[in-house]
Amino acid sequence: MNAGIPKVASSADALRQLEQSRAIWRAWRLEPLDQLVGLSVEQVVGKYSYVRAHQVAKDRIEFTLFVVSADDHVVLRALISADPAGLDGAPMGKRVTWRSFGSHWVERNADVGKHEGGAAPRSVDGLYDDCAKLIRQHPSAPVRLFFHPDGVLMQCGFAAEDCSACGEVSVQSYSHFAVDAAILSDDPAKWVCSAAWGVYLPGSYVPVLRDWLSCYAIARAPHPRPVSTGSNDICTVDPAACPDLQPDGDSYWEPSGHACSSVPEHQPGPLELGKPEPHARWGFKFVLPPSIDCNDD
Repeated sequence: MNAGIPKVASSADALRQLEQSRAIWRAWRLEPLDQLVGLSVEQVVGKYSYVRAHQVAKDRIEFTLFVVSADDHVVLRALISADPAGLDGAPMGKRVTWRSFGSHWVERNADVGKHEGGAAPRSVDGLYDDCAKLIRQHPSAPVRLFFHPDGVLMQCGFAAEDCSACGEVSVQSYSHFAVDAAILSDDPAKWVCSAAWGVYLPGSYVPVLRDWLSCYAIARAPHPRPVSTGSNDICTVDPAACPDLQPDGDSYWEPSGHACSSVPEHQPGPLELGKPEPHARWGFKFVLPPSIDCNDD
């Protein structure tokens, strides 16, 4: 838990804020998939994917990827890892960010929970319950809460000096796009887009990037087929028109706005990625691209 996250004044205030955030989360679950993902998929309302992160060593951070069904069961769990140093830099380029990750395993349906390691199979709603339980179990310890810009819970826990073994809860990113429906690969490192400040599945709302970049997905080709080498063959002219020829389910950052979309003023620090209260204003700054004339004539 980042000690820079402010303490909540009391456990009663913490539980109040948590319920405000839970209401925001539940409303989000019922929203339609409105982020571009690069694939046409049928959305199951209430089903979603999300990511949890845990740094296990100075040179290793683990990311557990989940898919949760509309009736709140974890139907997919996968583990990938990376050296945090490899996540530095701006999220630019296509189909390259997964190269710094290692894939460890994928669990589906009845197999969820069989592997050791990774975060336990929990829905986000279950994590809200876990956070409330932590607050009630340690009423004298000052809890620290941090929320995503839209108000969804990001972190819940205690600084080491306040309660060193009390546990914590975190949600790094989330998406209405369920990777099990369209990405068939067993190489989950290829499912994500990464930046210095986080890992995202296709369709995730990434407030720091706003309308600048979106994480896109490509479905794995189940049956590669030969194509004509003629110069007029559509698969030669435009490989994107032939899904069977696309790479093995790898995701990538794709520009999603226009040339004058606002961009981050600077690379965000950990405490600039969210806010201390669910209904507080998020104050991160954005600017117009400095090299482009965006003035109206």
